[in-house]
Amino acid sequence: MVLRFAAPPLTPPAYRIHIKPAIGAQKLQHVTKRGVETLLGKIADANEGKSTLERVLILTHELFVEAVENGYLVKNPARKIQLPRCEDHKETQFLEEQQMRNLLENTQGRECKRFSSILSKRLLKINRLGPIADMMISWFSPMRCWPGGLK
Repeated sequence: MVLRFAAPPLTPPAYRIHIKPAIGAQKLQHVTKRGVETLLGKIADANEGKSTLERVLILTHELFVEAVENGYLVKNPARKIQLPRCEDHKETQFLEEQQMRNLLENTQGRECKRFSSILSKRLLKINRLGPIADMMISWFSPMRCWPGGLK
């Protein structure tokens, strides 16, 4: 039996991104403790962060608990695995209103077009518009980055 989720849209990202590429194609009985440790080691080496490591280990452990409970395996290969050492990600710092204003006012030419394209896609995902989002939207006039107008 190969490890798979029944409903792909509900598949957790930790499974799709980390577990499936590493051990998803292996038959359950061929997954070893060393294989799970190698998976976790690669995540730690990639500096994915401690929380990602914890999510992957918890999900891997739970998947194999199910396999053991349903009689597919005798022993859980993810049991008693220690997380490898890994630095936690530093918290994302967001720009203050004045920093955002300076950034927008000093962006010109090609950078302006690229920046406006990236930001406009992100603005579509904002649920709650605040003063910074309002300022960014007002910045996106076609004349700002495309003096000749949009072509």
